Amino acid sequence: MSFYQLLQLDPTVVKPMIRKAENPSERRRLWFAMGLRSLLIVLFAVLFIGTLGKVFGDDNMPLAVVIFCMFLAFRFVGFGFSMGNSLGALALTLALLTLAPSLAQAVPVLPGLAVHAVAFFAILFLTCQHPEMGNGGVYNFAYVYLSGNPVYGEALMRRGALAVTGFVLCAALLLLKHRKDNAGVTVLSTARDFAFSSPTGVWMTRLAVGTACALTFGRAIGLPRSVWLGFAAASLFSTFPYDENGVERCIKRIQGALLGSAIFFAAYSVTPEQLLPLLGPMGGFTLGFCTDYRYKTMANCFGAISMAATIYGIGAASVLRVFDASLGAIFAVVFMVGFRALSNLPVPALAAQPAEQPSE
Repeated sequence: MSFYQLLQLDPTVVKPMIRKAENPSERRRLWFAMGLRSLLIVLFAVLFIGTLGKVFGDDNMPLAVVIFCMFLAFRFVGFGFSMGNSLGALALTLALLTLAPSLAQAVPVLPGLAVHAVAFFAILFLTCQHPEMGNGGVYNFAYVYLSGNPVYGEALMRRGALAVTGFVLCAALLLLKHRKDNAGVTVLSTARDFAFSSPTGVWMTRLAVGTACALTFGRAIGLPRSVWLGFAAASLFSTFPYDENGVERCIKRIQGALLGSAIFFAAYSVTPEQLLPLLGPMGGFTLGFCTDYRYKTMANCFGAISMAATIYGIGAASVLRVFDASLGAIFAVVFMVGFRALSNLPVPALAAQPAEQPSE
């Protein structure tokens, strides 16, 4: 396998290769490839997101982050439709991501719940016809992140312009990577064949409704940084196939939040002030080595707390991260148990595929 091919591989693939490597030089080569891949992704993210942020404003950086994650996902996974329909699905997805989160925050709580559920379900239908490929994580992150960062007025107009730019960039990559895929498969034919009782239908329904309820719950109780609650809950809902109650993943989420917050607090306390902006990207770099959900959650804490620390202070931000993540994970478990009892649907018996998770 060439070094370039190694750079395309997820850590879940490279780490078993390291364990099976027969000589130290090959293990060093694999470790170096995994580290370089992570560094290149972080550098590309800084350049990509930073450039879009300068053009469209810092208040629209969240959508720039979402477009970056979508761009990376399109290297491997399309939408499951013919190219013409995929481009239409991309346009509608970006429109929903631009408008629905802000609309849901602008209306009263219960109408906001309906907006979240309908809009997010539509996004999942348009983007995740094959959730076993793992791209559901990208879109649940995108929707929750943008829900926590709504904009209005002139800023919303700039966000719309950014969405158009994102469409051009992502459409170009879709055409390059997936132009020959799924010929003849249309959104309408897929909708006609769609069944809510199918494994994919149950997964979409639980993820959309559960995430909508989590976001609404955080808003209703006035929880500071409630987007973190949404991230935790949506992450548990997004697994495919789903387990019956998510307890193991809940425990790992809480452990990761505790560990990541403690490590970040310690690092922040001893790092010179001029170097503090590097802590967030360090979390992204570390994420490139993680395969266990617990440690992915830990690495995600760095970017999240580094931003919140400027608002709440490092101590309060660290405590809030643990509290919100734990509450979100517990909320998800309670919801999943209730959903399982009410739906009385069988658990899908498909093999889950590892998916690289965006920073939360």
